[in-house]
Amino acid sequence: MPVQAVEQQSFGPEDIEILSNAFEEAVRELRLVDRTDPATQLVAKRIIELAQQGERDPIRLREGAVKATTVAVAASLSQRPRSECYRALPSVSDVPPPVVRSSDVVVL
Repeated sequence: MPVQAVEQQSFGPEDIEILSNAFEEAVRELRLVDRTDPATQLVAKRIIELAQQGERDPIRLREGAVKATTVAVAASLSQRPRSECYRALPSVSDVPPPVVRSSDVVVL
């Protein structure tokens, strides 16, 4: 998902590269794969908000987005009934066992 400017704020090419890199690092850290996931969109919005406030440090942009997303997701889960939260987690039987190939084994 490309990071786009909102509210008549424009960013130069160097800024866009910094924002894009911060976004990619944040979604990687949060292990977000689905770019249409609302959490992924929240990451992008938070990075843009921080950039509009003048932040350009990629580490602070990433950390700010990760923190905001983590807090928002935790708040969302805390409002759900506990049984619904557990239903969202995969059961052990849903997770396939790891596949180890002979080419993966390293003998020391």
